[in-house]
Amino acid sequence: MKILKRDGAKCRQCGAVKKLTLEHIKPKCVGGKNSFENLIILCLSCNVKNYRKLVKEALEFYFENKKV
Repeated sequence: MKILKRDGAKCRQCGAVKKLTLEHIKPKCVGGKNSFENLIILCLSCNVKNYRKLVKEALEFYFENKKV
């Protein structure tokens, strides 16, 4: 796989070499593509951290812009 080779078969954030996942930089739900440029290798731990950050930011954005 080209992405695994490009990223050196390790997590792009912490350098771990176990429990690797393929992740979108820009999520598909907001228009991200399944392209070489938009995919990176992350370990499961970093993947979960990124997901939690994304959810937190989305909730903050929603409540800051909610019209009551």
